Amino acid sequence: MLQKLERHLKLTWIYEQSKPEISPDQPIIIPPAAEIKKIFDFAMQGNITGIIRQTRQLEEDDQYKPFAHKLRLLANEFKVRKIREFIKPYVDKL
Repeated sequence: MLQKLERHLKLTWIYEQSKPEISPDQPIIIPPAAEIKKIFDFAMQGNITGIIRQTRQLEEDDQYKPFAHKLRLLANEFKVRKIREFIKPYVDKL
């Protein structure tokens, strides 16, 4: 059906560019203390929206992408306890 629409309406489909995958062997670099504290506070409140918003900001910086990716996977599955466990060791070092 899409092919017929393309042909009859003379359409050219534009496909979304896929984001490069994060390599599992890529090192996880921890963001600055202020960011960790903010994410931990969101996790303690159960604020998934705030966590996802922070991960989007972190993903803008290539060095933090592996950290943000792992965090976003947990947030998308609403695993607040796992998020706390993931971040807690870094909060303890502050």
